[in-house]
Amino acid sequence: MVLQSLAQKTEHLKWLKQLRLEEAKRQPLPVAEKPCDCKAWLKAKARQKMSAHKPKPHQAVARDTGLVLLASAPPKQERNHAYNHSFEMGVATWYHVPVESLTQYAHEQINQVGYLALGITRSDLIERTATHLYQILSVQQLPRHMLTVAQSGALKASESMYWLFALGESVPLAQPIVGFPAGFAVKLVTQTEFIDMERF
Repeated sequence: MVLQSLAQKTEHLKWLKQLRLEEAKRQPLPVAEKPCDCKAWLKAKARQKMSAHKPKPHQAVARDTGLVLLASAPPKQERNHAYNHSFEMGVATWYHVPVESLTQYAHEQINQVGYLALGITRSDLIERTATHLYQILSVQQLPRHMLTVAQSGALKASESMYWLFALGESVPLAQPIVGFPAGFAVKLVTQTEFIDMERF
């Protein structure tokens, strides 16, 4: 009789233990706070692009082909204060670059550029650093003399062709990119490469 009672208690304890384990699995685990970075932002933008362009029945799910343009800003004295300040504050609306600076890339690649990270100088930064990632809304090719002060920071009477990028919202980079050359430099990278980048 005593042995039977002990066996029943043991079974009951096992049942309680199993019940508690199952309840623990159902309770959400606390989520650790992560620093804000551009990874989630890039993914959200990719989803927006995919939903904006519904695939045809015979196509697979559309993919985001946006590349990231990395460039070092010119010396500040070559642009007006408002233009320079807009990049320092992460609120710039335009960026331009000579067509000849991107001749190693096909026009199709330039048209697929979805984001910009510009290495700038600031009073609190020792070297050129990219502090923001901008979404690119559109790109077009224009002669330099057609660019306004708002678009380029300075007027220039030149027939040289430029790529003009219209910029949308920006996101501060949790890990700013450093190592930009002192002179002008520009290159394209994929979003995957950009997420892992620390230096130009």
